[in-house]
Amino acid sequence: MARRRSVVPADRPDGVPTGRVGDGGDRGRTRSRNGGGGRRCRRLYPQPAGEKPFPEHLPRERVVVPGPVRCQCCGGDRLRKLGEDITETLEVIPRQWKVIQTVREKLTCRDCEKISQAPAPFHAIPRGWAGPHLLAMILFDKFGQHLPLNRPVERFEREGVALSLSTVADSIGACCAVLDPLLKRIEAHTFAAGRLHGDDTTVPVPAAGKTDIARSGSMSATIDRLAAQPHRRRCSTIPVIARGGGAPAGASRRL
Repeated sequence: MARRRSVVPADRPDGVPTGRVGDGGDRGRTRSRNGGGGRRCRRLYPQPAGEKPFPEHLPRERVVVPGPVRCQCCGGDRLRKLGEDITETLEVIPRQWKVIQTVREKLTCRDCEKISQAPAPFHAIPRGWAGPHLLAMILFDKFGQHLPLNRPVERFEREGVALSLSTVADSIGACCAVLDPLLKRIEAHTFAAGRLHGDDTTVPVPAAGKTDIARSGSMSATIDRLAAQPHRRRCSTIPVIARGGGAPAGASRRL
């Protein structure tokens, strides 16, 4: 994906840029910078309506193409930099897999003959095999993108990393157990409110040979931030996914 904008100095009487700007075959985005006199530039081709610029937080990699050493018209070598055209092309770095080897040296004491060693590295799952970034990606595919587990497992295998479906499912269950205290804190904070708002939406879920209907429920609580200003409020939301029938029993009981 690329975008191009051609600009020339505003003081040019004819408004025609010097030389060729781009090949004309791409849709690159080009902007111009003048090198002398601080002259302002204007666009020859305005940005199309509805075309958004690339996000400013993305890093920019500058690739400078050397200019000609002789004039392309007369062959003279007395060239002076007039400006530059910048074409921005959106690119992505493919995902890379790696194995982190944490080496813990064993040291023995010559006095007492005891062995000393650094503690084992921390894992989100006890005795786990996956790093936190991989676990977060698996959880997002499952609960954020609502993908069945066989799809990310097949994608991992195509990328050269074969993981069994049961291993990935066990990792999701272990992550849910680790995050359960946080869920309980959010639940206690939400149900402590004097007023709750609920929503229930049906979600199709792929199953073996058919499509099940699940229900995606969310609850938000209205809580007074300050006793002196009861009109200022904040909301806390708990998303709930339940297969088959209705809202969770705990939610309906507290409502």
